[in-house]
Amino acid sequence: MESYGAKSRFLAGGVEFIIDSNYEFQKVISHSSHAVTIRAKDKNRTRTVTITKYVNIFDDLQFTRDLVKSIKLQRFCNSDHVEIIESVLLPESRTGYNDLYLVKEFCETNLHCALNSKYIFTTEDVQYYMYLMLRGLNYIHSANIIHNDLKPANLLLNSSSDLKITGFDSAKGSHHDLASFPEFIVARWYRAPEVSYPQGKLMYENDIWSAGCIIAEILSKKPLFSVGDIMSTYRRYVEMLGTPSEHDMEYLHISVKEFIRALPRYERIDWTTLFPDAHADAIDLLDKMLRFHPKDRPKAEECMKHPFFVELFDGDEMAGFRGEVDWSFENARSREDYERLIYEEALRYSD
Repeated sequence: MESYGAKSRFLAGGVEFIIDSNYEFQKVISHSSHAVTIRAKDKNRTRTVTITKYVNIFDDLQFTRDLVKSIKLQRFCNSDHVEIIESVLLPESRTGYNDLYLVKEFCETNLHCALNSKYIFTTEDVQYYMYLMLRGLNYIHSANIIHNDLKPANLLLNSSSDLKITGFDSAKGSHHDLASFPEFIVARWYRAPEVSYPQGKLMYENDIWSAGCIIAEILSKKPLFSVGDIMSTYRRYVEMLGTPSEHDMEYLHISVKEFIRALPRYERIDWTTLFPDAHADAIDLLDKMLRFHPKDRPKAEECMKHPFFVELFDGDEMAGFRGEVDWSFENARSREDYERLIYEEALRYSD
């Protein structure tokens, strides 16, 4: 690693990093076609951080839009259970730059990795981590944001037993119409029935379904709806939850309704047969969260008040987002618009 004045230059994951010299490179964490993430020591504050270099960020303006959205929403969501962006490093100029560096708090792992390890989750683990997830989700929903991609990989864990929600690139505001997003894609295993088919219904209850799927996965250490194509997923829903009534299918696409009507009749599964060692209250909460009709699912704050969390619930933690999220960044259309937004965002973190 070489120092150039106030900057350090080094290679990581095949990509050149040029960052402030107060960050000391430690190791590469991950790399993809769009980005390389490293672990580094912030010598000014004696703490470990992650630094992600996003390369050629304006080659695909859809990617640029999602990146800007993540940065904006994670700054607005100032919660203990939402991943913190420590800094957006100031580009070398207001225009003409191609790369971007994000500095974030360091978390050792995520729930997906933990579920694929040999670690055995106790009832107390399930209670604790799911309560933290619901606290974060309650805060996000209070800001009129629908996360829209809640899954184990987007739940970060650290050695202090904290849980942080990340992955806001698919998030939507409650004002959005999902029909406006024809390329809507999130992890199918955690998608609610009303959004599993293109142009589905966007609402807070989508996230509650995803949270229920995560609870089920912790209880068994395997995904509940790990099937192939869309219609196979709907068959699995019916096999597990029983044949839905016409009311239950209110928000399903007509082609999905016709597919379900043609299936044999199924009764709702007894969850204790799948999770024989699970706490009865955990089963009860799971059963309430995994309902065909989204309005039959409890809100995040109602889940927090469930008897399963009686030892953890604190009414003072119900305080939600104050203010209003500014979605005006969605008006950006050109590279020049995004260059301006990113530079202005970076200025917020500069001294």
